[in-house]
Amino acid sequence: MDSQGIATFPSRSLFRRVASGGGWSIGSRVISIPSLVLLHLVVSRQLTKGQYSSYLLAASAVPLLAAFASLGCPHTLLRALRSGGASCRLNAYTVARSGAALTLIGIALAAAGLFAIAWRLPAAEKWDALRSSTGMVAAWFSCAAASLVIATILQGLDDFRAAALVGGRNGGIVSNGLMLATVAALAWFDAVSVERLLLLHCLAAAVGTFLGAAIVKMRIRTLPQSPGNEPVLSDGAELTQAWFFRESLPNLFNQLIALAITEFDVLWVGVFADEAAIADYGVARRLTLFVTAPLLLASVALAPFVAELHSQGQRARLERMLRGTATLLAAPSLLGLVGLLLAPETIICWTFGDAYVAAGAAMQVLSVGCIVFVLSGSNGLTMTMTGRQRELLVCSILSFVLYLLTLAILLRSGWGAEGAAWAFTLQMVLQNTAMTLLVKRLVGVWTIPFTSIATIRQELGMMMNRLAPGRKQ
Repeated sequence: MDSQGIATFPSRSLFRRVASGGGWSIGSRVISIPSLVLLHLVVSRQLTKGQYSSYLLAASAVPLLAAFASLGCPHTLLRALRSGGASCRLNAYTVARSGAALTLIGIALAAAGLFAIAWRLPAAEKWDALRSSTGMVAAWFSCAAASLVIATILQGLDDFRAAALVGGRNGGIVSNGLMLATVAALAWFDAVSVERLLLLHCLAAAVGTFLGAAIVKMRIRTLPQSPGNEPVLSDGAELTQAWFFRESLPNLFNQLIALAITEFDVLWVGVFADEAAIADYGVARRLTLFVTAPLLLASVALAPFVAELHSQGQRARLERMLRGTATLLAAPSLLGLVGLLLAPETIICWTFGDAYVAAGAAMQVLSVGCIVFVLSGSNGLTMTMTGRQRELLVCSILSFVLYLLTLAILLRSGWGAEGAAWAFTLQMVLQNTAMTLLVKRLVGVWTIPFTSIATIRQELGMMMNRLAPGRKQ
């Protein structure tokens, strides 16, 4: 820890640290996201359309419940660790204990809410998994929330390799690998069922959670001995449970709203549409993940460094990192968009099969919104990691209200999966435009890609120079 109370990390340059952390984070997601898509490819061919819609609704509820169970503390953990919390053993233990305590409280509240709601669900096939396997869904999201918090702590301690192994928003390498292997074995014997899938998710997530907890304990023990004073951040704030709760609450609402649109959207469609529309929309959303995946990968890697650079007042370096990353990720997203727009039915037939070809129009509409999301850069992440989560909350609430109103109108008018796609795209475009402008006004940086060819060439040249062998700075 330096004289100003800012946490110190390895002597490598910022570029090399971002590249190393990003490499592990992106590598994890490069494995995880295709694993999840492959999982759905196998499952959709093994189950009937009604059974698959039931599994989709349960799988879509888990990220939202896990986000609630974490009570918004992951981003607060990163800020705390990168602003002084990782400087000594006392601070790190305080941060980890606070995150664990909030998560346990959140798990209990989320589980109680799930059991209270599940028995009231109507007796339709699409709700079977949530209604009859509530305990397994609760165990699944509990382990998912714990592994997410553990992975966040490891990122805050600059151990991206371990974080990639144990967890994250889409799961870790260990849990996703176990899940895909076991489901493939079940499919070989034609033994895939919704109940078995939920049980396997619980077991795989539990393995990642216990492995991550053991690594966190060992990692904290390697930190320097704690000084005698109370743990504080670089801005003088004390690392108390009250501080964690106060800072995490806006993050919780932001995450819940974001997930309510991006993950829980299948459940909203389920309220107004039949099983066929749910399955078609779910297929379209899974395939458009390939368009948004690059930016989601970057967000995992960039979060600690955004907090670190902002706490040090290095605005110019922060903007270059954000815009450089957005520029680098725009190209693969545009390529994915072209494929989805020009040949949607062909891609669906190659992946999910002829039964889901009706999802082509919805996938084209979703792709437009997703590319706007990617070209906007890491705007929401920047607001959260610079302490602007309350302003982000206002923007998120307005966007969510717009989404629900548009979705209800279009689905009740009989638009089905395509109507759900239009509602998603409208809110995506408006929300990301507003957030990008807010970041510029409140933080003073742009998050969009570089638009000048000369600037892009200059940045690429500097990147290659920094990666040159023997360079230390």
